[in-house]
Amino acid sequence: SYIVAIDRTKRPTQKKIVTAISKAIGTNKVEQKPTKELLKETWMLPLQVNIKIRPSDVFKDEPAPNDEGELEQEEQERRAKARKFPWHSEFGIPENIVQLNIEFNKARGLNPCLLYTSPSPRDLSTSRMPSSA
Repeated sequence: SYIVAIDRTKRPTQKKIVTAISKAIGTNKVEQKPTKELLKETWMLPLQVNIKIRPSDVFKDEPAPNDEGELEQEEQERRAKARKFPWHSEFGIPENIVQLNIEFNKARGLNPCLLYTSPSPRDLSTSRMPSSA
């Protein structure tokens, strides 16, 4: 099976994607390092590729048949929607990061966990809540 990704974000950059991920599911902190420093890292090599690729005709919307001019507007819109390729996150990662995070967590059985300790985790003798993970 294949995963097809086409980012239609206006002026897509790695920084926009990383910032969106950090804001939605992280600390909202992004550290930018100088390029010269990163060029020494082996994991950086695949990220240096700057290729612009157009999708093949398979991913383009099907053209409308000639007889659609006689149909009502609602029917034309319904048929146009049915001919449109079913993209998962049509407008890119930054605009869909919350949905992608929810799906990622659901697929892996990850649930949020809240731990409460009072008054301090260091003072176990006065803690009013049982500690559990």
